[in-house]
Amino acid sequence: MGFPLFKPLVFDGVNDSLFKPFDLLGNAHMEYIRYRGEFADLPIERIKNTFRKYYTPMTDLAVSDFDKEAEIENPDPS
Repeated sequence: MGFPLFKPLVFDGVNDSLFKPFDLLGNAHMEYIRYRGEFADLPIERIKNTFRKYYTPMTDLAVSDFDKEAEIENPDPS
């Protein structure tokens, strides 16, 4: 089984690009289940609260340090 085939997302600089509901073979890929509104900025607190509510075991991910992990994985070559 290989990787699914997808058309690239298209962004024209003005309108949002949309997730593709089907792959190139016609298989279901993703589905919009609930409209959550439009936001001028990423509603990070809403996202965190939703993750805490529905993905309780994953809440430990919030204690990670992205910058520190990036430095470890990509050491300065100098």
